[in-house]
Amino acid sequence: MRSADHLLELADKEGNNLSKCVGDYCDVSILVRKELSFYEPGVYKFVIENKWKKVDLPGIMEVGLTIKKSSE
Repeated sequence: MRSADHLLELADKEGNNLSKCVGDYCDVSILVRKELSFYEPGVYKFVIENKWKKVDLPGIMEVGLTIKKSSE
């Protein structure tokens, strides 16, 4: 089991959203980890949690994870 904390910036220092919005829906893609190897085929489990329980995150409907195979 591996664990890592990541701070995901959703806005720049001026408070502007870093997301692409269409109507009321916005998407943001953030590279969290560039090099991660999966040595054995199988099922891998990822847990995403908001560790800042005191910070209200209004309007966030879902969080997803995209894994892409390296081109190298």
